[in-house]
Amino acid sequence: MHLVILSALAMRYVDYPALKKEGVKLFLLMDLTEEKFLSPELKAHFESIDVLACGPQEGSVPALNFEKTYPVIQKLLASNPGVTWRLATLNEYNVLLVARLNKLLGLPGPSEEALLPYHDKSAMKQKLVHAGIRVPHHVMIHKAHAKERPESYFQELTHVLKLPFIIKPTHSAGSHGVSKIEDFSQFASWVKTLETQAHWTFEAEEFITGMLYHCDTAVEAGKVLFSQCCEYTYPNMEICYQRIIGSRVLSKSEPLPQQLLAFSEKVLQALGLLNIMSHMELFVTPSGEIIFLEIGPRPPGATSALMYRHDFDVSIANLYFRVLLGIPYAFTPDVKGYSFWAFLPHRAGKVKALVPPPISSTYTLEWLVKVGDILQDSQSVVDISGKLFAYHDQYEVLKQDFNRLRDYQPLEVEAVV
Repeated sequence: MHLVILSALAMRYVDYPALKKEGVKLFLLMDLTEEKFLSPELKAHFESIDVLACGPQEGSVPALNFEKTYPVIQKLLASNPGVTWRLATLNEYNVLLVARLNKLLGLPGPSEEALLPYHDKSAMKQKLVHAGIRVPHHVMIHKAHAKERPESYFQELTHVLKLPFIIKPTHSAGSHGVSKIEDFSQFASWVKTLETQAHWTFEAEEFITGMLYHCDTAVEAGKVLFSQCCEYTYPNMEICYQRIIGSRVLSKSEPLPQQLLAFSEKVLQALGLLNIMSHMELFVTPSGEIIFLEIGPRPPGATSALMYRHDFDVSIANLYFRVLLGIPYAFTPDVKGYSFWAFLPHRAGKVKALVPPPISSTYTLEWLVKVGDILQDSQSVVDISGKLFAYHDQYEVLKQDFNRLRDYQPLEVEAVV
């Protein structure tokens, strides 16, 4: 079995010995800007690595394009015609590309049409509304109207969505390009950014107040192999307001996770069950209403993979690859421990001190800034000051530490004169 992986993102979370034991040989295609993600030790696990100069296709996120990728894949498959080939990616921006390549090359996998409701934020909401599932009220942004008559168009949006409301790209992830609009001046500022975002389509949706959760699910042949629900500290976009973004796995013995997982299964049924792993985000309002936010057709990103590995001794990346490869993966996700991950935001100013987290759990903290650095506020989860991973053998202790993160300020800064 030969597996071609498109993108070097999240490669450090793959269990390479387990794949080798199954007889899987790995090949990698990545953009030139992704080389920083791949250490010499990781490179040694691949039969070949092709580096393509595609450049960022979606904001600052590295993505491959069809024109550069297709001939390389063709050449790879022609070099070993007698073996079974599969294509995969852990980068959401390459998901539709993989589907297109599969169709052209006669390889199995979900089609672009089947994956679109898992990737396009407008398409997913339309399908779920038809199924009677609660989603945020939303409208597509007409960019020409926004530029030609911003004031009256702003009034039209607020009439439907009220204030504040959210504007986001229909094809994006990780809070890239997401804006919270609280008044006309913010909307006018957003309109000015359209000149540099000509390739994106946008939607506006109501602002939901509540707690955000993510449900991560692997499906094979219409059956759920793995499904867990996690609590966020805050929604991803809140990192722009100097808030810690992280998550922890919720115990299935509690009532809320059971409700969220049941809701998520209804969503998957409505979108169409595919042999994939998905990352879904759900709001729970103060009144207890569950509202679908969005879904991505890939395993959870960031260090969620490290969290799952610690808590259940399972490689999320390998589970996803096994589903694609058709390799049986029967296991019981027994709890081995408790952990959480967190991204620490930038804070505008000159860094005066790095503040350790106020927690009792054992932790590792990788600082990405140092005293003396001059920073601007985070614009997305790409702009972070540090990566925190904490663990404890007691659920309640870990939970208390996780909640302490909500008020934690990791940086002391002073104004830049």
